Amino acid sequence: MNFSTEEILDLIQKAVGEAVEVRSTGPAGISILQAGLPPLRFRLAPWSSTLREGAPDLTLWVLRRPSAAELDRLRDSGQSFVALSGAVRIQAPGLLVDRAGLRRARLSKPGSSRSAFSDRASLVPRAMFSARPGKTWTLSELAQEAGVSNSVTSYAVQDLRDRGLAEVRRSGREKRVRLESRRSLVEEWVREYHWRDNGSLAVAAPVGSPERFLRRLPKSFGGKRWAVTLHAAGALIARHAPVEELHIYLEAKTEADLFLAAQKAGWKSEEKGALHLVSPHYGSSVWEGVREIDGVPVVSTLQLVLDLWNHPIRGREQAERLLANLEVGGADGL
Repeated sequence: MNFSTEEILDLIQKAVGEAVEVRSTGPAGISILQAGLPPLRFRLAPWSSTLREGAPDLTLWVLRRPSAAELDRLRDSGQSFVALSGAVRIQAPGLLVDRAGLRRARLSKPGSSRSAFSDRASLVPRAMFSARPGKTWTLSELAQEAGVSNSVTSYAVQDLRDRGLAEVRRSGREKRVRLESRRSLVEEWVREYHWRDNGSLAVAAPVGSPERFLRRLPKSFGGKRWAVTLHAAGALIARHAPVEELHIYLEAKTEADLFLAAQKAGWKSEEKGALHLVSPHYGSSVWEGVREIDGVPVVSTLQLVLDLWNHPIRGREQAERLLANLEVGGADGL
């Protein structure tokens, strides 16, 4: 087969979320496991337009650079597919997923260290980013600051050092760690993370005045954690022009959880809805550094910069402004 199963597994895992397990069953198959449901076993096959009829029900077509029209035809015929350009659609008993804009992972080489930008390990660079420039830690101090084990801290620091993002030097009997540059950290991080890696559900909600709507939201979410990101968060921080869409991280593992939360709040799914509920790619670390602005929880400056960086509508411009303001202010106090 002329495609990488590892790439396919990565894209599918991003599409279905962490609550669902995706496994390889060999070079020509995968298995998807959901709690309480029988496993779904798919046969992987390269797509050919001549193979429209008579395919087994659980065939997962693999396409490299399909056109939008080609993907629409597959959707219309109820087919499941993985496009290596970043789209996944799976239709099977107990599962319906349709995601686009997924980023292909940079595949690790054998023997390489684990990534400092995985969910749990990312608490280490998050702690370093939030401190005053030039601050140094011992590994144990950094582990305590980040709230992770010494082993997680050790491999995260090693990865940051290998990428040229952290300096590690010996001071007496101890090693001390320092972040080289906030900007360099962000620029490397966004090579592996894109705001579209998060699950998202657009809903029709009575937003009206965004600020008043945001203050009413705790009643809608029934105690679940939530935080504003992207342009709505930027507007709360910088007080610039009003925003037309609200993007809100919600404590939810999958897009199905988002749908249930929307149902409970009385909101209907609507492709062009102004409210976007987001299940976080960083299920635990996204909540690190959340702060309130005028009574509304907002993600940390780092998370906001990461989310904005590749957003097509003034995202980089706002991210650059946040970074510049942070350099003037020192520690992350925005």
